[in-house]
Amino acid sequence: METDLNDPQITEKDATDFDSAFEKALGPDAEIVLEGNPTPEKAAAEPEAPKEPAAPTPKETPASPAVTPKEAPKTPPAQVPAPTATSDAEIEGIAPPKNISPRNLEGWHALRAKALERGEEIKTLRAEVQSLQGKVGQVDPSIQQRLQAAEEEANRLRLLYTNERDPEFVAKYDTPIQTNETTVLGILEKGGMHADNLAKIKEIGINAVPDAFWREHVLPNVSIVEAKQIEQALADNARLKNDRVKALDDVKTNFKKYEEDQRTKNVQSFDVYRNEMGQTLTKLTEGLPWCKKQEIPANATPEQREIIEKQNAFYEQSEQRFQFALFPPSASARVEVAFAACLSYKLADDLAAETGRAEAAEQKATQLQAKLDAIKTAGITNQAGRGTAPESKNRPVDRLDMSNDAAIEAGLQELGV
Repeated sequence: METDLNDPQITEKDATDFDSAFEKALGPDAEIVLEGNPTPEKAAAEPEAPKEPAAPTPKETPASPAVTPKEAPKTPPAQVPAPTATSDAEIEGIAPPKNISPRNLEGWHALRAKALERGEEIKTLRAEVQSLQGKVGQVDPSIQQRLQAAEEEANRLRLLYTNERDPEFVAKYDTPIQTNETTVLGILEKGGMHADNLAKIKEIGINAVPDAFWREHVLPNVSIVEAKQIEQALADNARLKNDRVKALDDVKTNFKKYEEDQRTKNVQSFDVYRNEMGQTLTKLTEGLPWCKKQEIPANATPEQREIIEKQNAFYEQSEQRFQFALFPPSASARVEVAFAACLSYKLADDLAAETGRAEAAEQKATQLQAKLDAIKTAGITNQAGRGTAPESKNRPVDRLDMSNDAAIEAGLQELGV
């Protein structure tokens, strides 16, 4: 009778060691299906066909095949990194369970061969991973070339955009072209051309209109002077547009040179800009001590030192605020600076209005003081020359309840002034 893994001669420890060894070699997710040994799921799905009765044969004792532990030869891979998991030697060193049947021994060898094969696959994958890790940070030369070409094209387009909007370029080409267009359209409108035709010519440009149209429908119907103006405008615009295209083509061809020229021009313009800012700042801060850092004299008293230190602290704070407002670091900061500028104008207007009211009140007080001084002087003169003035029956008992103007006027009437 053949024995199997459920043979009572195989202990539970032997079976556990057998299972643990192959789980370690193949991993927890490995699934090995041996020919003649279907998985439980497959066995459940495919019921076993009924066996036909076999013919009686003489009882023979089956010969046990020779057991060779190293039956499955292995070929180590060439130059692969040493594995960190279970090695081939560890797999080959696993002994088959005791008292295993010849049939199960064949399956055991098949499992060991599959484990060795899986180990070779793992070592190959590790070698590929290490090779890829060594290439991290490296850029494919072809990709680098495409990136460089794309960057150059972007710089070329940016330079064309900047050049087309340069004030010198616009003044040289775009402005005179537009002036000639306006001149011709004005002559056509004055001559009574229909609005739809004018709109069409304005849309496509005067140089896109066929020459035959000008010769047959326009020039014969205008004055000689206007005809000359139209012809001159058409000729000038044709030349200007041609020169404009050539200028832009030259920028495309020699954009490196134009890029360097533009960079130099920007630096020079910024230097001029900064110099102008410095001159303006010097003019605005002239005569304002709080806009300059003050030196503390060696013989300064503690009170003087404290005052100068506070002024210097305010100056440093003002300098930081000024730099923030001059070069805002973000879009929101730029908006805040613009709003603060508008608010400063509002506060300046309010201060001017309050100052005006204070000056008017001070001027009125000065006038009232002058009248009061005149009253006092007149009273003294009266007492010295004429004596005491007769008491009027209409004189109020107390002038404290009267306004200043009423009290002064009453006093002047009493004194006959």
